[in-house]
Amino acid sequence: MQENTLLKIALICSIIGLISIFLLSKNLTFDQTNLITKDELDQTIKVKGVINRITNYEKNTIIEITRTEKLDIVLFENNINLKPGEKITATGQLKQYKGNFELLADEIKVIN
Repeated sequence: MQENTLLKIALICSIIGLISIFLLSKNLTFDQTNLITKDELDQTIKVKGVINRITNYEKNTIIEITRTEKLDIVLFENNINLKPGEKITATGQLKQYKGNFELLADEIKVIN
């Protein structure tokens, strides 16, 4: 094939792709009901998410979960039986630490 023909095909495919993305994006909605806001600081909330990472420290454990956004859950015990990839619900008080939200968990349950 000639270079000119390949260039035309690539340009047509790019334009079709951009138009498709534009049309599909109009139908997408973003659910903001699960977003955590500053209005919830110092209140007891319940969150649901999937464990990404668990970090054990001397006096506490930090569990990073993914939901609509990333959230660290602080648990003041080290003897936990959780694994990355598990779905959990956590209940506790929402705090802000170094500009990020974190949940000081009172209760964590594994869900199916």
